[in-house]
Amino acid sequence: MAPPDDFARMKQIEADLRRMTKVFMDGADSIVIRDLQGRIVDANREVERVFGWSRQDLLGLPAKHLLPQEWHDLADQNMARCLAGEPVRNAEGVVRSKSGQLIPILSTAFLLTDENDQPVAIANIVKDITGLKQVSLRLEQRNRELKQFVSAVSHDLGEPLRAIRGFVELLRDGYQDRLGNDAREWIQFVV
Repeated sequence: MAPPDDFARMKQIEADLRRMTKVFMDGADSIVIRDLQGRIVDANREVERVFGWSRQDLLGLPAKHLLPQEWHDLADQNMARCLAGEPVRNAEGVVRSKSGQLIPILSTAFLLTDENDQPVAIANIVKDITGLKQVSLRLEQRNRELKQFVSAVSHDLGEPLRAIRGFVELLRDGYQDRLGNDAREWIQFVV
C-alpha cells in the first residue's frame, strides 16, 4: 500500500491530468497532436466541429492528408522548423474539411518534449479564419467602391471649382485697385 504522501501526490497528478485533458478537449481552437513523422495521434472536439473529421477518422493519418497538394511543401518546411525546435506562429494555410470544403486557417505549431527535453510530438493550434477572410474581402470591396466614389466626386467638383477660381481671378484682376486689403486677402485664399 502506498504511503499517504504518495497517495495525495497521485490524486493531485490525476486532478491535474483531468484538468489538462479538459482544456485540450474543450479548447476554443482546433488542436491536433502529430507524431514526429507527421501522423495525427490526437485531435480535440473543435477539430470535429470545424472540419467535420472525427478523431477516429484522423488517428494515424498524415496531417498533410488534410491539405490541398499546393500546401504540402510549406507544411514540410514548417514541420522541419518545428523539429528544429523553432515554433511556427500564425502560419496561414488551408485545410480541407471532410465534406471537401477548403477552410482558411492560421496555425501555430510547436515541438512537444518529454521530461528529458527530447522531442516526442508536434502540437498544432488551428484557428478557422473564414469569418475574418470574409470581412477582409468585404472591406477590400468597400475600399474599391470608396475610391471610385472619391474619383468621381473629385472629377465632378473639379470643373465647378476651376470656374469659380477663374471668375475670382477675373474679379481680382479687374478690380484690384478698388479692393481693400481684406478683400484682396480673401480673394487670394479663394484662388
